[in-house]
Amino acid sequence: MRDRGVGERRRAVLAALAAARGRAVSGEYLADRLGCSRASIHRHVEALRHRGMPILGAPDGYVLAADADLVLAAEVEARLAPPLDGPVLWATETGSTNDDASARARRGAREG
Repeated sequence: MRDRGVGERRRAVLAALAAARGRAVSGEYLADRLGCSRASIHRHVEALRHRGMPILGAPDGYVLAADADLVLAAEVEARLAPPLDGPVLWATETGSTNDDASARARRGAREG
């Protein structure tokens, strides 16, 4: 498996938990799938928890809380069509999405 960046792995962990729809996902399964150690998976889960993701520990792995209301960029991007086809950016907090979009446009981001 190719090497993944920290952010990409973290998004993959969250996506796998969301796809499990309330069923536990083992750290071993995630580590095998993402090509990293179980300790690395634990660090990603802890970082996600720190960012406010409601991930619970279960006897057989990790489970996303039933009341979790997540917006996963990859799932949103898959439903977009040009010219509004991404990339989808996610932030836990922002002062103004319009200011963020304007700043990206000034730096040369394409429309959409």
